[in-house]
Amino acid sequence: STRRRSARARVAASPGMAAVGRWRPMGCTAARCARACRHRGFLMKCVCGSPLVCFTLAAAQYIPALTSEWEVVDRQSRRSRRAMDALVSQFNENLALATSDFEWVVRRDEDIAGLPHSLREAAARSYAQRFPGQWATAASGPWLLTLESELVDIVSKFLPLRYLDNAEARERLYLAFASRCGEGGQADNRAVVLRLLRARQRLADREGFASFADAMMSKQMLASTGAVDRLLLDLASALQPFVQEEFRMLEVFAASRGHQGPLQPWDLDYWEQQYREAAFNFDEEDLREYLELPRVLEAMFDLSFRLFGVEVRPTEMHEASGQQLYEVIDAEAGKALGSFIFDPHGEDASTMTLIPRGPSSLPREMLSMKLPDGEPCLLRLKDVEALFHEFGHVLAAMFTERYEFSEVERDNIEIVSHFMECWMYHEPTLRAYAVHHRTGEPLPPEVLAQIAPAARLGSARLLLWYVARAALDMELHARFPGNLTEAGLLDIERRILTTVAGVRPHGAECWTCIFDHIFDGDAYAANEYAYVWGQVLAWDAFSAFEEAAALVGPAGVEALGRQFRRTVLGADVSRPFLDVYHEFRGRDPAIAACLRYKAGGSPSSASDARTPVSGRDGAEQKK
Repeated sequence: STRRRSARARVAASPGMAAVGRWRPMGCTAARCARACRHRGFLMKCVCGSPLVCFTLAAAQYIPALTSEWEVVDRQSRRSRRAMDALVSQFNENLALATSDFEWVVRRDEDIAGLPHSLREAAARSYAQRFPGQWATAASGPWLLTLESELVDIVSKFLPLRYLDNAEARERLYLAFASRCGEGGQADNRAVVLRLLRARQRLADREGFASFADAMMSKQMLASTGAVDRLLLDLASALQPFVQEEFRMLEVFAASRGHQGPLQPWDLDYWEQQYREAAFNFDEEDLREYLELPRVLEAMFDLSFRLFGVEVRPTEMHEASGQQLYEVIDAEAGKALGSFIFDPHGEDASTMTLIPRGPSSLPREMLSMKLPDGEPCLLRLKDVEALFHEFGHVLAAMFTERYEFSEVERDNIEIVSHFMECWMYHEPTLRAYAVHHRTGEPLPPEVLAQIAPAARLGSARLLLWYVARAALDMELHARFPGNLTEAGLLDIERRILTTVAGVRPHGAECWTCIFDHIFDGDAYAANEYAYVWGQVLAWDAFSAFEEAAALVGPAGVEALGRQFRRTVLGADVSRPFLDVYHEFRGRDPAIAACLRYKAGGSPSSASDARTPVSGRDGAEQKK
């Protein structure tokens, strides 16, 4: 360790370093440096001014006297990466094993009472697939409940918890879902998580950073762990009063319907759904009749045309798999931007680059969804939300390399996707896709007016949950104690979930052990907050469109859409993204719009929510 630090110091101080710093190969870009350094496993500063990391690569190449010492560093870094890859594989294998291991064959109707017909069908279908030759129906069962079927929705919410009337059945399923990979059993992930955290910390030590999070912050908009901590604290402080008020409301409502005792974690989704149906007088399952996939796609593509001048054309269709190839066209310039393959019945909701952008190639993405089976394909509101979200990732890939993890700031990866989500509940867009799939009748106006308020119920709690996940991620990667034990790991989880999310952890829960977003690779490690930060910027940007609509009408929205395309969507990789966003919005982002849309306003505790949030110079700027 001393020898490696000495080598780094000698390179930095050597007379030849000035020449290295001035060296520019033809076409040198931050993207190229990022790719080279990711290959070599380095985390240091880039000589070309990028916040990314190829200092050691250039130094070793152009100061031959020190090459052998840097080769030692390189070998050890690559060894660390291989070890971490093995741990990531073990984490995922354990999670897959624990997920597939749980099966509950339900034969009593009282254990499944309240589950909507479409989910009863899915559970009966699961039983028939698991036990070939056995007869099962939605009405009479048997039903098979698992943790890897259609019963898990697009945002990893276990749907039976929202609908099952039987509290004991909800508890059984909740604990099975939340305690996977916890204490005991061959799929216990606690030791794997600790080893992976230690390996990441060792890698950061080797590269001269105080923590793995500090190493990752060199590639972020919020350029320090302190800036991230302040963002999460501001959001938590503003959201907690809403969530507490909503919790008290649900307790009163549940008591009025006969519930006894305090609400447990497995009760919250259920009573929230019961309150939603009572307060807003519509059934989400009935609403599916108005949410047919082709019409939702048509409305989404029309929105992208109106805002960004982008036309999406279907081309090839693979009948066996149901996958459709779409071409993305710049309608104003008449040229192709790229393409994507849409798989409506994939394993999960995700996007993946199939062909990267290159000098002689246009990007091609895979947009995969986990939509309900059946013909016609009728969606839930969460499915529509996820579809808009993933299509945002596709649009970003069509315009720039900026939204690829390896190229630029990792914490802007979710901005465009969340921005597209914002339009899902926009009334003109909602009217365009909410049409009955058989009669063609539009959704009744009185129901349409209730959808956005109904969806807002619980959204503050969900956002606060994401804030707590991000806080847990930062705690583990920014302040990791080297002597942490398995018991200490769970203590950290329970402390953060209690203080940030305000939940009452159950003794068997182990969310850290199934936190695949940060442990199945480095993309979201010390970067889980990007999911929250993306919502802050997305709603802040969306509020600009509402202001434009109020001032100058549809023409103003269209003009602002083109400006969003030129700046945020087509962001130049050579510019800091906060500068790009400032050019679009005229100021740094603020959390006020996000709080307004997620919680319906801001109580007194969020009085400074209009304060801009910035990561410039490693800290937030408050004026």
